[in-house]
Amino acid sequence: DLHSFPTRRSSDLEEILNLEEYKNIIIDCDTYKTEIVLKQAQQVGLMNRQYQYFLTSLVTRMFI
Repeated sequence: DLHSFPTRRSSDLEEILNLEEYKNIIIDCDTYKTEIVLKQAQQVGLMNRQYQYFLTSLVTRMFI
């Protein structure tokens, strides 16, 4: 559900759209949020051939 994702992220994506020098985007989020983030990117016009994405999840867990 897109509405459960923080609104601030959508405004961050819109800000990227306004900055023409940024075309390579790194997204670090949990795997279950990936679809949400990419749908929001599509809604603001960031899903086209101009932009390249690197998706990662840098979650670390410590077992003590």
